Amino acid sequence: MADFSELTGAYAASWLPWIMIPLVFYILPFPIFALVFLWIEREDSDPNLDT
Repeated sequence: MADFSELTGAYAASWLPWIMIPLVFYILPFPIFALVFLWIEREDSDPNLDT
C-alpha cells in the first residue's frame, strides 16, 4: 500500500490524472452514448429472428 507521504505528484507524467479526469467524465461519455444509441436504434439484419 502506498504511503500518503509518497503521493506528492513527483512522478513521471504527474499531469496525466488532471487530463484524464475531465476527459473520462466530461468528454468521453458523449461518443459512448452516441455509439450506444446508434447500436440500439440500428435495424437488425438477422433474418433468423421471426419476432
